Amino acid sequence: MLNMPTDRELTLAEVAASLRVSVDKARDYLSNGDIPAWKVGRQWRVRESDVEAFKRMQREKRQK
Repeated sequence: MLNMPTDRELTLAEVAASLRVSVDKARDYLSNGDIPAWKVGRQWRVRESDVEAFKRMQREKRQK
């Protein structure tokens, strides 16, 4: 049996909370393609690993 890490799907509100930004700012990141995401009906869904990768990229930009 393969032990693959589970990658949770986050909502827009969860993404905003994780990034410590407003829901509107998080929506901008998703709709601009800064963070890969998809819509289920009218609701955004985002892989937790993609949010973490975005956070790492932002930290690296600040360190330069």
